[in-house]
Amino acid sequence: MKFVHSIVVSFVFLLQGSAVAGDSVLEQIEAGVKAYKAGEYKQAITELNFAIAEIQSRIDEVAKQVLPDPLPGWKAEEAEAQSMAMMGMGGTTISRSYYREDGEARVEIQIVADSPMIQMFAMMMTNPMMMQGDPSTKVFRHNGKRGLMKHEKNSREWEATLLLGNGRIMVQVNGSNLADDSAVMAYLDALDLKKIENSLGQ
Repeated sequence: MKFVHSIVVSFVFLLQGSAVAGDSVLEQIEAGVKAYKAGEYKQAITELNFAIAEIQSRIDEVAKQVLPDPLPGWKAEEAEAQSMAMMGMGGTTISRSYYREDGEARVEIQIVADSPMIQMFAMMMTNPMMMQGDPSTKVFRHNGKRGLMKHEKNSREWEATLLLGNGRIMVQVNGSNLADDSAVMAYLDALDLKKIENSLGQ
């Protein structure tokens, strides 16, 4: 209960120094504080969870801006963002799909932050023995970052993966219907890795 009380005190302080009118997040926080003071603890949690969800949504909208525009000759679908925090699983995923105007070639960029699934990839990166049984996966470097490139022989699919932000962020570029990995590498080049770390690694 002391922990909850400290959170509410922080929210009250925030409300005292902010203009609540017209800001739905602050309105939700104010409703949560009001419910807490009235002893309606479950309602307070509900209101504050809505505020957290909306804050996360705004964070996701900012995060989507790190995804690049389509390269010349390509088009792109709308960027997407999904947070699993409200489900108790943790992690944020943003993605965008790109496709060639003159063919079936496709590339998808997916960026995952603070997700348990990153741990498995990190283990592969630090343990070469785990890759010996998979000849389709090779280590490579991109802008000083160590990554893995996966490509099955005679296939037209490529998958490049990098770890950023001290292992908290995974960047994955998947290509399909490609003759080689040039499109995958071009989209890796189009990513601002430092901007990704600053946006998602904080």
